[in-house]
Amino acid sequence: MAIPPNGWVRYDMQTGEKNVWKSPPGQYVDEAVVVPKKQQQQREGARAEDDDDDDGAAWLVGTVFCAQRKRSGLVVLDAARIEDGPVCRMWARDVMPETIHGCFSPRAFFPEAAPSREGA
Repeated sequence: MAIPPNGWVRYDMQTGEKNVWKSPPGQYVDEAVVVPKKQQQQREGARAEDDDDDDGAAWLVGTVFCAQRKRSGLVVLDAARIEDGPVCRMWARDVMPETIHGCFSPRAFFPEAAPSREGA
């Protein structure tokens, strides 16, 4: 019998360092999506090149299911410090389907920041 996933790991392939966040007992996670922080930094006036080499300059966004409450939610973690746990947790009214797959696209949410396709 398989055990549902109950956390995420950030693994540094160069150093072998692992950072782990485990969901509370009875809560199970699904696939997470990595969302770059660069858009936020640009809006706040930070230089984009400040974090070009930092793989942790992102948010980790994923769904969580609470078996006791029979509800699903969305959690957001700072990818650089996932071991600190969610910086935001939002509960849905109902259960979301398992294995929601996704990706982040700056075009959908920040069209003014998307690279130009002119001349391509």
